[in-house]
Amino acid sequence: MLSLPTDLTLLAARRHGLFTRADATAAGLSARQLLTLVRAGGLDHPAANVFGIAGSPDSLKRQVLTACLEVGGVATATTACALRDLSGFALGDPIEVLVLENGGSLFSLAALVPELRERQVSDTIEEAMRRGLAREAWLRWMLDLLRRPGRNGVMVFERALDRACRLPVTESWLETEIPSHPRACRVAVP
Repeated sequence: MLSLPTDLTLLAARRHGLFTRADATAAGLSARQLLTLVRAGGLDHPAANVFGIAGSPDSLKRQVLTACLEVGGVATATTACALRDLSGFALGDPIEVLVLENGGSLFSLAALVPELRERQVSDTIEEAMRRGLAREAWLRWMLDLLRRPGRNGVMVFERALDRACRLPVTESWLETEIPSHPRACRVAVP
């Protein structure tokens, strides 16, 4: 009887019993061998590119990981906050997965306003910084990197970050760039 290679079994044990087709190929299993294991009942096949050891307990975390492995993404927005046990978030439908070169669950939350309250976004940013999951300097750097016309959630995120850092909330990022002292700013008049 065909069995899973030890390294694949160990990988699956760390991932709620899951592994990808690419993981199986790297461990030396062919597509035909995977199909044989599924038909024999040794594996389940929860997504096109994801396999699981049959009998592994199903859970919401396993479903989130299945979605992430399927698309090569990361949990984002409310799903990521729930996985980090941040207050006010629970795992459930829909499972939100971000497929990008860089994850940004806190930024994704800002794009969900008005579905979420803006205050919830700032409270979550504050909690994430307090727990060491994010730093203000990095969040500001990412904000500058993501800032462009039409980018959903940027203004909301900036206000929420300012509120989380106990800074005065302004209408525009330009207000924070222009010095407030009238003599500090020179304007050329023709």
